[in-house]
Amino acid sequence: MGFKRRIEQFQEESPNEGSCVCRVPILEQFIGFEVVEVRQIGEVWNGHGFELSCKDVPDKTLIGQSIFTGSEPEDFDDCMRIGVGNYIYHAPELNK
Repeated sequence: MGFKRRIEQFQEESPNEGSCVCRVPILEQFIGFEVVEVRQIGEVWNGHGFELSCKDVPDKTLIGQSIFTGSEPEDFDDCMRIGVGNYIYHAPELNK
C-alpha cells in the first residue's frame, strides 16, 4: 500500500452535509512512499485511529483518527483528525 498523486486534476468541493473534500498540503509529503507498518492508536472518547509508517521515512508518520466532539463545533458529533507525527531520536551514549 502507498500513496500516489492522482493523474486527473484534483477538484475541491464545498462542505455539504458535514463533509468536505479539500487539499491538505502537509500530507503531500507522503505521496510516492510505500506504507510498511500500520498501528492502531487511541482509546474510547480520545479517538480511535491508525498511525501509518512509510518506507525510508523513519521520523514521520501519517495519523488518521476519529474523534468525538459532542456539540463543539456546533452540529458535529464525530470528526476525523488527520495529522503528521514527528519523531526525534536521541541516543545519549552517542553524545558523550
